[in-house]
Amino acid sequence: MSRYLPPSLLQHFASPDDYVGTFGWLCGYSADASFLDAAAERFTQQAGGQRGYAGKLALVVLLDRGQPQILPHEAAGVLHAPLRDATRFALLHAKVALLGFRHVQAPERWRMRLLVCTGNWTRQTLERSLDLAWSVEVGAEDLESREPQSLQARADVAAAWDLLQWLMPLFDLRALAAEPHSLTGLARGQFASWCEALPRRNLPRPRFFDSRNRSLLRQLPDLARRQAGEADRNTLVLGSGFYEGGEGGQAPVALVRIVDALKEAGMVTASCDVSVIVEPTDCQAVATALPAMHQLGWRVWPAGQPEFLGRPARSLHAKFVFASSYRKNSNTCLNGWLYLGSGNLTAPGFLNPCPRGNLEVGVVVGEDSLYWHKSRGLPSELWAGNRLPLQWEREVLDAQELQGGPGMPDRPPVFEAPPVAWCRYLSAQDGLPARLLLPVHDVPLEVLDTESSVCTPVGSLEVAWPGAPQPSVVVRWHEGGLRLQCSIPVIDAAGRIAALELPKLDLESAWWQLQQFPQPPAEEDTGTDEREFEPGMALVATASPAAMDSVVRTMMRLVENIADKQAGLMQADWDAWCISLEQALRQAADCVAVKAFAAQLRLDPLDVLRQEGSLPAFARDAQSPQRERYLAVLDALAACWGVQGLPSVGRHGGKCIELV
Repeated sequence: MSRYLPPSLLQHFASPDDYVGTFGWLCGYSADASFLDAAAERFTQQAGGQRGYAGKLALVVLLDRGQPQILPHEAAGVLHAPLRDATRFALLHAKVALLGFRHVQAPERWRMRLLVCTGNWTRQTLERSLDLAWSVEVGAEDLESREPQSLQARADVAAAWDLLQWLMPLFDLRALAAEPHSLTGLARGQFASWCEALPRRNLPRPRFFDSRNRSLLRQLPDLARRQAGEADRNTLVLGSGFYEGGEGGQAPVALVRIVDALKEAGMVTASCDVSVIVEPTDCQAVATALPAMHQLGWRVWPAGQPEFLGRPARSLHAKFVFASSYRKNSNTCLNGWLYLGSGNLTAPGFLNPCPRGNLEVGVVVGEDSLYWHKSRGLPSELWAGNRLPLQWEREVLDAQELQGGPGMPDRPPVFEAPPVAWCRYLSAQDGLPARLLLPVHDVPLEVLDTESSVCTPVGSLEVAWPGAPQPSVVVRWHEGGLRLQCSIPVIDAAGRIAALELPKLDLESAWWQLQQFPQPPAEEDTGTDEREFEPGMALVATASPAAMDSVVRTMMRLVENIADKQAGLMQADWDAWCISLEQALRQAADCVAVKAFAAQLRLDPLDVLRQEGSLPAFARDAQSPQRERYLAVLDALAACWGVQGLPSVGRHGGKCIELV
C-alpha cells in the first residue's frame, strides 16, 4: 500500500501541470522571508536570481501590523504591504491565499487556486506545527459549467476575492500602481480580470466564510447544515491552537458557547460526546479548567501525530470543529462535517465579529469518508488520524499532565506605512549623479544609503545615490513623536520593481533571452553565467573597418529575428513582449555593436522594426493601443541606444558605411 503523503503548505503554491504562477494575494497574521521566498519559487517556477532580475511582483502579502517588515530583497518577487487602517478588526488573523496560474502555451487558459490554512506563512508551520490546509481550484473552462462541484468552487473563489478586495484599501498598495506598464501591472490586471470573469449569479452558498460582519460561530451551524444536512451526530471534536478560560477555573467560555450553539441548532445531539484536543505543554486555560470540563462530561486528549509527519512530534496549532456519528459496530465517521480555519476557539477568534473580534476565515465541508481507527486494508488517507490531529489511546485525566504555556504575546505595531511607498532610480547623466526620484509627499523624510548615511538632496524630490542601484532603500521619518523607518522598493528605467541590477548583454545574449519568450530566461541566461557564445568579429573590443561588416550582420540578424518572433505572437502576449523587448535591448545598450551604430555608422537599426511587416496583424493599425505601446518602446530604446533621430539603416540597404 502506498504511503499517504499530502502536500505541505509550501507545496500548495506549486503550479499545476502546464501552468505557471503569475500573480497572487496572501493575507495572514505573520510570515517570514524564508517561507515566502520558497513559495514564490514554487509559484513562479523561478529561482531567486531569476525573480530578482525580472523585477516582477508575483505575490502581495497583507499581514497584521505587528509583523516586522519582510524586506523586498529577502524574498524576490514578494511585496509585504503595510497596513494603513487597523480599526476594522482587532487582529488580522485570516490566513488566505488566492493564486492565479496561466497556461504556458495557451494564454487564454488560466486557473485560480484558493488556499485556506490554520497556520501562518512561516517555516515554523512547515517544520514544527500541526496545522491544516484546504484548497480548491477553478479554471477558465469552468466558467460555463453547471456541474455542482464547479459551481461550488466558483462560489468559494468569488467569496475569497470579495474578502481580499475589502482588505486592499486598508493597505498601502501605492507601489503596485506606480508602474502600470510593467510585468507586475500586467499580471495584476490579468488576475483581476480572471476573478471578475467568475459569474456571481445562481451559485450555491460558499463554503468559505469570514468574520467581517458576523462571527464564525453565528454562521457555523447553518453552513454545516447546508454542507452535510441534518443527522443524529453524537460526537463532537474541538481543536484549537489557543484557548481562553472561564472565570474561576470554569470551562472555556468559547467552547461552552460553541457546544451549546451546535446542540441548539440540531447539528449535534443534546447528549453528544465532546472531546477537546490540546497541546499538553501549551494549552492555556484548559490546564486550570480540566476539572470543570470533566464535570461537563467532556474529555480532553493530546493531539495526535499523523503517521506521514514522522519525528520529532509537532505542536498543535490547527483550529477545527469536527462532528460525526459514532457507532460501536462501525468504524465509519458517519454524516460528518468539518470546520477548519484561522479562528482559534476563543472570543476574538470565534465569538466576536469585526471590529471587536479578529478578522478570521474558515471553510465548512461535508466529511463522511473517514474512519475512526486504522484497520487492515484501509487506505491511509481515509484514517481520521491522518487527516486531523486525533488519537484515542491516551486521554488527559489529571491536570498535572497539562501546562498553560506562555500565552499569547503582545505584538505592538512595528511596520507603519511610510510617506512614500516607492522611488525611481535615475542613472547619472548630463553632469548629474545617479539619483533617486521620490513621489510627491507632505511628510519630511530622509533616504539612507547602504552605509546608513543620509543621502544628499538634489532638488525637492530627488536625492543623490552613491554606489550601485539597489532593489530597495531605507527611508526614515518622524510621526507621533517617534522616529520610524522602513524599506521601500526601487523602480528602474525598465519599470522593474525591487529588482537586481541588470547585467550588460551582447546582442547574442539579448536575443537568447527574447527567443525564450513567453517563458522567462533560465537562471543561467540572466547574464551572470559562464556560458560561451560564438562572438564573431562583432564582439571584439573595438570595431575596426574590417569588422564593421560583421557588426552590421550581427545587428541585422537580431532585428530580423525580433521581427520574425513578434510577427507570430498572440495578442494576449503583446504587452509582456513589449516589456521583455525593452528590458533585453536596454541591457545591450553598451555592447560594441550598438556603440558602432550610434557613434560610427550614425544609423538607427531599430527603425526597420516599425515597418508593418515586422508586426503581427493586431498591431499594424496605427490607432491601436498595441501599436501605440510598441512604438513607445522603440522610442525609449532609440534614446537609450543613442540612435534617436538618426537615419534608418533600412535606407542604406544593409551596406556598411565607411568609418571616418
